[in-house]
Amino acid sequence: MSYDTSRVVKLGHLKSAIEEAQAYTAEVASAAAAAIEELVPTSVSMTIPTTGWSTDSNNTTYPKYYDFAVNGLTADDRAEIIISVASAQTAADCGICPTNETIAGYIRLRAMSEPAASITAVALIS
Repeated sequence: MSYDTSRVVKLGHLKSAIEEAQAYTAEVASAAAAAIEELVPTSVSMTIPTTGWSTDSNNTTYPKYYDFAVNGLTADDRAEIIISVASAQTAADCGICPTNETIAGYIRLRAMSEPAASITAVALIS
């Protein structure tokens, strides 16, 4: 009985190619999962206090600012602040700025004046 060794070699190559493809598939799946994770914002509950605000004399529109501490935040992160309905009037009364700044470790909130009561909000960080 004779064996056709060319078929054995071809099956070996096919098996090797399948294993290599499986490794690439795992890499792509891992990279896709990491990319999706970066797209999902982190949610941080906030209570913006009535005290602890500072004054920026160079900003005449929104001279008051408060730095809200967020562990791990970088200047490259972005934060969207969503004020609760219960605090909307308080935020409007103090003229809270509709935008904010991210600084390493802080979200900087600005307002025309300090709020008369605490403001509850959520920050979505991405």
